[in-house]
Amino acid sequence: MEIVKVDLSNLFLINDFLKNAGDSLTGFRYFNTRSLDVINNHLITYVISVDSNIIGYGHLDKDGETIWLGIAVAEAYKGKGYGRVMMNHLIDFAKAKSITSIDLSVDADNIKAQHLYQSFGFVCYDKKNNTYYYKLFL
Repeated sequence: MEIVKVDLSNLFLINDFLKNAGDSLTGFRYFNTRSLDVINNHLITYVISVDSNIIGYGHLDKDGETIWLGIAVAEAYKGKGYGRVMMNHLIDFAKAKSITSIDLSVDADNIKAQHLYQSFGFVCYDKKNNTYYYKLFL
């Protein structure tokens, strides 16, 4: 397993992830309304490579004063700890940059993801429609 930082020079890695993600894209809709070059606005973007397959994605995105975390793991690799690995990398990066809080949103029916976020200390602060909003104070 390798964590790879993504920038414009290796943007194709995100396309590789999106091709491999399968049903994970049902809940991870970040790129449905954004072009890949949105990563220019990210504080950090990572992918996880396993045996030359891009199976995980994560970012920290600044929107005004809010830092948003987004992650996804390809359907075939869920439940194997890769989401936890990505979360650790993103949170470590945030701490190193003295970021004081991170927000994320998750579908209400994505119970496994909610349990993962809660295990890192994220707390639900709002519920709108079928989306829960979580925050972690660092």
